[in-house]
Amino acid sequence: MPHSGAPLMRLEPGETIHGIAHRPADGAVAVLRFGARWGFDRTPVLDRVLAERRIDSGDLITGVVEHGAVAQISAINGMDPDEAADRPTPRKRSAYDRSPLERLIPLDAPRAGLTGQALECCAPLAVGAAGLVYGPHGSGLTRCLQTVAQAATASGEVEVIALLCRARSEEATHWRRRFPGVEAVTTPSREEGVPAEQEALAAEVVLAAAQRRTEQGRHVLLLIDSLTACWAAMLEAENADAQAEADQSAARLRMTEWLQAPGWFGGEGLFGGGLGGSLTLVASAWHIAVDDEEEEERESHPYLRLVEHALGGLTWRVPLSGELAGRRLYPAIDPIRCFSSATRLWPADLREASEASQRALGNLPLLARHAALADALEAEPTTRAALQSLAGDAPAIPTAADLLLPLD
Repeated sequence: MPHSGAPLMRLEPGETIHGIAHRPADGAVAVLRFGARWGFDRTPVLDRVLAERRIDSGDLITGVVEHGAVAQISAINGMDPDEAADRPTPRKRSAYDRSPLERLIPLDAPRAGLTGQALECCAPLAVGAAGLVYGPHGSGLTRCLQTVAQAATASGEVEVIALLCRARSEEATHWRRRFPGVEAVTTPSREEGVPAEQEALAAEVVLAAAQRRTEQGRHVLLLIDSLTACWAAMLEAENADAQAEADQSAARLRMTEWLQAPGWFGGEGLFGGGLGGSLTLVASAWHIAVDDEEEEERESHPYLRLVEHALGGLTWRVPLSGELAGRRLYPAIDPIRCFSSATRLWPADLREASEASQRALGNLPLLARHAALADALEAEPTTRAALQSLAGDAPAIPTAADLLLPLD
């Protein structure tokens, strides 16, 4: 990934460049470098180099610059160029490539703390999932993503990329210092004088880079903090600054495609050409309750449309409560509103305990169910034990016999 920890310097002849390739449909291939302190730099690749080497959007390129253009390629995706010539061609993963999710990322890693335990209890995360953590500012959005990063790096089964959109420099520094095993990439923003079109393009090529890795049979987790900032850049690139325009924007369709990109690619593929690998996407999004009157008059904030557009394509979602955060009750997870399709990977007894715990917590008001969940997690040594403890308070499911009126 492009390094974003040093100021952009003008490349001198013979200097080495590291960046992500972008191959537009109707333009010259270029190597992009960007970051919070880099701005946005595009270095073209000479035609003779393109004739010798296949370069696709999302490829990680190391090369040598001569006279303002990449004149020599020394590595593609970390491989020798001759070795990289045999890599798979980019493809849009179809239903033939996909197979049911079959592996979990344990979120209750030893250093994940109470947040990791709560996530594991309420919404287990499968490799290949499309997930979203959403809620108001200050509710712990970034903390949840960092907990997932902590658990994923501890498992050692996936490569983790963190895409930081419009992040402050101290936020990017915190990611890099706390998670040295995570590739943290910052997109440029308006504060660096970069137009929204280039900011959105930077996010697109990072997604493409993650996809190129999965085509090599690797398992990749892409964390996005935040998807709202990425959505904002897409909307601003179209000047879609109102609800009606956002609802009909190309950005809405593109965001749908983003959330359809993840999957477990263990299928046979078309004509038996499956490549394996997986892409897991977990993002954060700012969200507050939409005013009904503003919604009817189509005057709600366009950023608030993101979660509504995204929910249908998600296999993992974690809503955070502004009320809990306002009372400093963290993690501000509302357990009965969480969803994960990965609970089917749990053993039958654990699924039953999870369903029973949901019934038990559903009978309690928000503050009481948060306290019940926190008490169970702190009192029990494992997530399984916590779920079974909560399940013990669940009301019995009435049977048909229970519903019959007694005879006089």
